[in-house]
Amino acid sequence: MAFKIVISKLAEIEIIEAIEFYENRRRGLGKHFLIYLKGYLKILKTNPELFALKKES
Repeated sequence: MAFKIVISKLAEIEIIEAIEFYENRRRGLGKHFLIYLKGYLKILKTNPELFALKKES
C-alpha cells in the first residue's frame, strides 16, 4: 500500500535552496540531488516502516 507524502511549504523552500546550492557548486549536481531525493521519497512512500518517527521532546 502506498502512502501519500505531504511536503510543507517550508520544506519545499529548503529543497529549492538545496538544489540551487548544489547547482552553484557544480552544474548538474542540483539535478542529481533532486533525483536522489525523489528516490528516497519513493521508498518512503511505499515502505514507511523502514524509517523511524521523530517525536518532539
